[in-house]
Amino acid sequence: MIPRTLESIASALGGRWLSPPIDASAPAAGVSIDTRTLEAGEVFFAFRGECVDGREYLGRAHELGAAMGVVDKAPDGACPAGTLLVDDLRAALTALARSERQRRPDLRVVGVTGSNGKTTTTRLIESVLSTALRGRCSRKSFNNELGLPLTLLSAHADDEFVVCEMGTSSPGEIARLTSIARPDVAVITSIGRAHLEWLGSIEGVAREKSTIIEGLAPGGVAIVTDDSPQLDAALSGFAHVSAERVGEREGSCWRISEIRSGACGVRFALAGVGELAIGSPGAHNARNGAIAAAVGVWFGLDAGTIRAGLASASAPEMRLGVETIRTPGGAITLINDAYNANPESVRSALRTLASFEPAPGARRVAILGDMLELGAESDAEHAALFEGVCPGIHSFIALGAAMSRGVGSLGRGTALGGKEGEASDEAIARAASMVRPGDVVLLKGSRAMRLERVASALRSGAGAKPAVHCVPRTDAP
Repeated sequence: MIPRTLESIASALGGRWLSPPIDASAPAAGVSIDTRTLEAGEVFFAFRGECVDGREYLGRAHELGAAMGVVDKAPDGACPAGTLLVDDLRAALTALARSERQRRPDLRVVGVTGSNGKTTTTRLIESVLSTALRGRCSRKSFNNELGLPLTLLSAHADDEFVVCEMGTSSPGEIARLTSIARPDVAVITSIGRAHLEWLGSIEGVAREKSTIIEGLAPGGVAIVTDDSPQLDAALSGFAHVSAERVGEREGSCWRISEIRSGACGVRFALAGVGELAIGSPGAHNARNGAIAAAVGVWFGLDAGTIRAGLASASAPEMRLGVETIRTPGGAITLINDAYNANPESVRSALRTLASFEPAPGARRVAILGDMLELGAESDAEHAALFEGVCPGIHSFIALGAAMSRGVGSLGRGTALGGKEGEASDEAIARAASMVRPGDVVLLKGSRAMRLERVASALRSGAGAKPAVHCVPRTDAP
């Protein structure tokens, strides 16, 4: 965020001072919603969550050097100097982000959406662009109507780019996010059966994702996957926009070939760029890497710079991260892809597991949790997971009601049951106890399942309860 006066921020937010600042002409730059990460000179938005009321931290924010605090309800006690009252905190944060985008026509914005691969592709793009340019990308999975404004407002005055992840779980969200970010490059990584409960069908998913193009800045470009006829149909309504397709299909602008995937990552050839490599496993990551390369070319980077950027990229947490866990009987290879799940991403993860070689006499083990928000299609989608992807995987362990029913339809594997969308600590510990030294283990399930607890149990020999986070969600569920 370019430094601006406290009075100009108050004007942009349409608020009134509960306690005026000592100097309204003093500058502020940057935004925070969490005093644990707040830096001096930032604007503190005191959100009220389920566990914590941010207004209780106004004093702490002031002590840490916050330039001002913003609330949507007056606190019971005295306010520090520079406390602004607004009607709606989310609307105020959005207004500030819109204002900042309007002040930064020079800042090139890349918007990234898709059913799968958003966070990975966002990090790959950031890694490629950062080899030659100044900029940043969404922290963690900051991709909703709170997270995206925070990403835009995190850009420094001398930044040349920002990569914004955009998630959705209901119609209209992508269009609203795009209207804030107004991307110069709109990326659609994939179309899959995610959030069917709210988006209705895969055609509904494609229509929702395609609306990222509605807010494209003049002269902008869309870089999209080539493997979705539903997306092709949705994009037909945007004939005025240049859409460059990426994938293995003949005739695609950015054609991928010669994909080789293994435990050490994936290598592939990209037309017009050459041989590329990424350290994250999974053949599907070739498409994510190719998209990042295409964005790099749009920014004017050469093949060598792009190659170096992809090679230096690191995998986001719980997205096909590979870890070796040493045990007295031998090492366990853990593939942690536990951040989230839908049918397409689970199949990709299972194919990745099948590409790993376990120790002699050991197994490939898939520990799977429920896929949520599939609506009436839930049981059918869970059962269909195991059609054609089972060869080479020795053991399936299911947590949660829906995945347990799916494994039951397979006729082999272990269904640990539980409630829909939940896995008890006892079930987590039991799943971990079924892993043997030498096994290669995949963790995959929707976020609510918190399957990373299996990783903790494997490391420590006991279930581990997750920490409670009390700030508002900055990502789409």
